[in-house]
Amino acid sequence: MIGDRNFRILELLKQGKNNIFDISNELNISERMLRYDIGILNQFFIYYISYEIIGIKNANLKLLIEDYEEKLELIPFREYVFNSFERQMYITLDIFLENNKFKLQELSNKYDISKSTLRNVIKDINLEIEKYDLKIDLDSNRGYSIYGKESKIRLYLINKLRSLNNSKFNIYFLRLVSKKLFNYSKNIDLERSKELVRKFTEDIKLTDEAFDIVSLYVYISENRNFENHKLLECELDNKSFIQKTEEYKKISEYFVNENLNEFDITMLTDIYLGLYNEEDYIYSNYIETDDMINNIINNLNENFDKDFSKDKIFREELLHHIKPAIYRVKKNISLGDSISKEVMKEYEEVYNKTKKSLGFKWNSEEISYIAIMVKRALDRMDKNIRNEMIKVLVVCGLGYSSSKLIVENLEENFEVDVIEAIPYNKLKDYENIDKVDLIVTTLDILSKRNEIIKVNPIFKKEDIEKLEKYGLPRRNIKISESKLFEFIKENSGKKEDEIKENIRKVLRPYIYMDIEENKSRRIYDFLSSENIKLNASARNIDEALKIAVNLMVENQIVEKEYYNNIKQQIDKYGKYIQIGNMSILPHGKIDDRVKKTGFVLVTLKDEIDFFGAKIRIIIMLASKNKEEHLDAILDINKCLKKYNFEEELLKISNKEEISKFLKVMLRGEN
Repeated sequence: MIGDRNFRILELLKQGKNNIFDISNELNISERMLRYDIGILNQFFIYYISYEIIGIKNANLKLLIEDYEEKLELIPFREYVFNSFERQMYITLDIFLENNKFKLQELSNKYDISKSTLRNVIKDINLEIEKYDLKIDLDSNRGYSIYGKESKIRLYLINKLRSLNNSKFNIYFLRLVSKKLFNYSKNIDLERSKELVRKFTEDIKLTDEAFDIVSLYVYISENRNFENHKLLECELDNKSFIQKTEEYKKISEYFVNENLNEFDITMLTDIYLGLYNEEDYIYSNYIETDDMINNIINNLNENFDKDFSKDKIFREELLHHIKPAIYRVKKNISLGDSISKEVMKEYEEVYNKTKKSLGFKWNSEEISYIAIMVKRALDRMDKNIRNEMIKVLVVCGLGYSSSKLIVENLEENFEVDVIEAIPYNKLKDYENIDKVDLIVTTLDILSKRNEIIKVNPIFKKEDIEKLEKYGLPRRNIKISESKLFEFIKENSGKKEDEIKENIRKVLRPYIYMDIEENKSRRIYDFLSSENIKLNASARNIDEALKIAVNLMVENQIVEKEYYNNIKQQIDKYGKYIQIGNMSILPHGKIDDRVKKTGFVLVTLKDEIDFFGAKIRIIIMLASKNKEEHLDAILDINKCLKKYNFEEELLKISNKEEISKFLKVMLRGEN
């Protein structure tokens, strides 16, 4: 068997070192061991190549085959013994490039090592990938799988493959790895990837390191896409910012014919933005954003004598802000109306300590925006001491009912204080904006003082993940004993109406309200059989909307001009009227074309395209006022959370059964 040290001897000889004592000292082995290793080398080269590789005369060594590198492929893989470092590297690449899922026994047999040794290797790999929020763990099939975001897997692979450039590895091992990479190249090989990037960057100053990173990203992404390991939209930070840059446009146009989709191009642009200009680097290791953020937070901790590291909201704000900020500084782009004078005047100490914590060449404008984030983080620390909840402002352009949906979804899922729901046109003059920690909205809006998260009216999985990632604490569906005891003490002896009001004010997130103040109309009250059309035929969204509006006209709910009202709302808000996987809730403004509040339900025989989604269910609303339809809207929200609701609804062929079906879905709900 032959190993790393044998090939180190050849490399030292290639470098011109030929004294047996010098080489033994370099390798930290005895002269006797060196002679033994040389004997092994000569045996292998005679057996596989027919020549000795090293000559020995007294204390001098001579390399007998100068171009020995070209002969190495004749020595088979089975003859090579990995050291522990090489073994971990090779198995890591095996798992991440070829398997993603694997059985322990298969890898144990492949590398001729015990399962216990392999488990230790996996344990060491997990320690390495932990910083990327990745983990190799048991799956449901008694095998192992990689768990974590695809974007993190790609970044890890880039850095892992870049580490092959250091001197830790001998030439034989590197040839084994090169062969593995070539075999992995299902869609594009690394040389082709480098050729593409080289051509794209002909007129751009790009360091060797940057060139390698971009080339590896293209190589990894194309091949992982080919194997159906694809990026998700929720994994992309700063997506809207990145896609508005001139670099995104250029990269998108150049790579349009490659096996890279919109999300791949967005991530590639994100990486590229931090690499292509080596002058005036703010951070040289732009690709490792987490390290960058950790460095800033550590500096803030020291300068403020506070612990910012536990504030998830602050970390997310920094993550979203830092790369666009670097881009703006490089390009000398202004954020618009400067707030720096105001910030330096109102929060002088916070500004100065933030500036010191950031270091490097930040302008006053960018420092001010980060100082505002720091000030909010400091305020949250004070609130945590006083046990106050995060204050959320809901801003909606889709109407009052959509605001109600967002509020319900927020309160149902998170421990937050929704201070108000307002239309977009009131945001600019909102008096209590300084009390707001977070704005949640259905719109693309900007705020200089507040973090903003865009969501769907009825929360989807990605909306929950987005808010969780921001740092909102998840709602505990149980009420604590101490909280309940405190409520009882405070309300003892009060009148019934006052207790009822306080229950709804204090305990609302933990209960469902079954004491009716007045007779509300549920969704099944609105959807009588005449307001339903099943298995309708429509070729596109316009035809489907006309079917729904005509049904409303027939039932004296709206006038026929209401169609134009609906179209305006869809043109303005697009996919944000989609409320389920296959459902949309189009509704127009409250105006004189609405005769009475009502809903219609239309199911389609075939799917139609709606901003990339496949739609078969249309629940159309027309409202005479802001209140009458709200309970029905909340019913729709609850139904869509039921398992397979849409699939079961589409199975119904008799519209008389719809009302009964909805009542079953909403049984026990109030």
